[in-house]
Amino acid sequence: MLNTGFHNEEHLLHQFAAGEQAAFEAIFNEWYARLVFFVQRFSPSKEEAEDIVTESFTKLWMNRENFDAINKIRSFLYITSRNAAIDALRRRSKAAIQIPLEDQNLELPASPGDLESIHAEVIGAIFLEIEKLPKKCKQVMLLTYKEGLSTQEIAGKLNISVSNVTSQRSRAVSLLKIALLNKYPILVNILLPELLKQLFKNY
Repeated sequence: MLNTGFHNEEHLLHQFAAGEQAAFEAIFNEWYARLVFFVQRFSPSKEEAEDIVTESFTKLWMNRENFDAINKIRSFLYITSRNAAIDALRRRSKAAIQIPLEDQNLELPASPGDLESIHAEVIGAIFLEIEKLPKKCKQVMLLTYKEGLSTQEIAGKLNISVSNVTSQRSRAVSLLKIALLNKYPILVNILLPELLKQLFKNY
C-alpha cells in the first residue's frame, strides 16, 4: 500500500483513472526520485535522467485509464524509463553500442518481489534518507563508506572522540533503518551495509 492520503489502492487507482491531480501527485511522489536514480545507471547526467522519467510519467498520465493495479503502474514506469534511457544511449553513439546483457534483459518489475527493481528502489530510497541525516551523522557516513576511513581516522579528521564516531555511525544506521524498515524489512536488515557501499561508490 502506498503511503498516500487515499483510503486504499483501489481508491487511488479509481481517482487516477478519473484524472484527479492529487492521485497523480501521489504516484509521482512515490516513484519519481527512485526512477531518476535508477535511470542514471544508463544516462550520463542526472538532468537527462530527470527528462526521461518526466516523459515516462507523461506517458503514464496519457494511459491512466488502462491500469487496474499499482504494480502495473510501477512496471510501466520502470520499463518505459529503462527503454527510453537505452534508446538515448544508442542514439548518442556513432557506432553500435553493446548494452550489457543483464541490462538488456532487465525485466522491471514483474512483481514487488522482483529483486532487481526492489534493489534499485532501496538504493534510491537510501540516497534520499542520507540527505536527511543530521550533519554529523552524514559526515561520519560519508567518511566511512565513501572515503573508506577507519574509526580512528574519522575521529582525527572531525576532531571528535572515537566513541563519538561510533555513536554517530550507529545513530545514522538506526535512523536509516527506522525510515526504511517498514517498506524494505529484509533488504534493510540484511543488506544495509552493502547497499551503503554501493550507493557511496557514485555519491
